[in-house]
Amino acid sequence: MAGVKETQEAIEGMLKLGLVLWRQFSDGFQFADIGDLIDHYRQNPEFVQAMEEAFEGHQKIPKEMEDLDTHEVFQLVAVIMQYIPQILEELKNGGKTIS
Repeated sequence: MAGVKETQEAIEGMLKLGLVLWRQFSDGFQFADIGDLIDHYRQNPEFVQAMEEAFEGHQKIPKEMEDLDTHEVFQLVAVIMQYIPQILEELKNGGKTIS
């Protein structure tokens, strides 16, 4: 059993990145959005850490997926579930949620 640490971090990173991209592009794409994304990346240490963790051990994910057991599947589902309220709020507010 390889665990699911890297897979969990990748899922969390992708969900956080998705939320940032939704907020940035929910009103359409402007070239200024690219600069805003870079600024967000530089000024948000939690986001930077999440992205680093998400990609740091990505090469271990296939091995983790090979031997998933029921407990590990529920762990991964729980990670996704904790983002559902925030995702729904973002969709409801059209990306205008302040965070």
